[in-house]
Amino acid sequence: MKNTLLVRFIWFQILWLTMPAIVYSEQRKQPADQSIPVQKINLALRYAGDRLLDISGDTTSPIPPVVVQGANNFVIDLNHAIHYDSLPGILEESFTRQLINMPYEVTLLGCNSDTILLGFSSIDVKQGAVPCMGREQVDSCYRLKVTFLPVSTTLNNRPLWIGMLALIAAGLILPVIYKQRKRLFGQFSAGEISQNKLVTDCIQFGSASLDVGRQTLHLSGQAHKLTYRETKLLSVLASQPNQVLSREQLLASVWEDEGVVVGRSLDVFISRLRKKIKDDPTVTISNAHGVGYKLEVAA
Repeated sequence: MKNTLLVRFIWFQILWLTMPAIVYSEQRKQPADQSIPVQKINLALRYAGDRLLDISGDTTSPIPPVVVQGANNFVIDLNHAIHYDSLPGILEESFTRQLINMPYEVTLLGCNSDTILLGFSSIDVKQGAVPCMGREQVDSCYRLKVTFLPVSTTLNNRPLWIGMLALIAAGLILPVIYKQRKRLFGQFSAGEISQNKLVTDCIQFGSASLDVGRQTLHLSGQAHKLTYRETKLLSVLASQPNQVLSREQLLASVWEDEGVVVGRSLDVFISRLRKKIKDDPTVTISNAHGVGYKLEVAA
């Protein structure tokens, strides 16, 4: 048994140590710039337009076509006022669904002019510093314009050897940490608990029931359809009722599995869940200022 484990460990180390060479060779094969995935962007923006109109209370208007301007500009005429605070999170969710990870800039233009009314970039979103977020906005007719900035995939003289050393060190240390994880960290993290909960069919809290498999919240005799991330976030909160979960725990549990962590998205999704559970007086999501959130369930 010990010999078998030793052989497996050696093979793991060999595979891990060859990864830097594979990554390096693949980087060298790639062209200087990534092409713009027009069809995926089209689908992502139409999904975003649908979500924005839904949030604004418009559930009947058709979603207008996406207009391509030049090589990397995409415009969709919403012809409607939108909830600006929801826009960054919705765009990030839309692009993640379509596996679009290029940097971008967003501008909201007036319907009848090219005047820029609002705007931000993907860097602003990742840093949680979107301009004008949280401020009261005047209802206006908008055109949404997204400009993508192609990412250079060349090495650009970066110290690749540092990344290789880090990868090698991780390959040596991670197996030890994993083997000793219970002794080092005690109980399982919120992420592990949430994964265990996702295996079950339903999670009960208060008078509500969350059907994880069907992504449906049953509350007060009504069924509310949830998105994948709404379901995941609510399942993590419901797995530890009446306990404060830090922002870091929630972000890691809901977003970090795909390598995307967007701090502002958490607040947007919490706001959405609050609206969905507002009819149940026994359940509420409270804010622990400066720490995180807690799903309060009345006894």
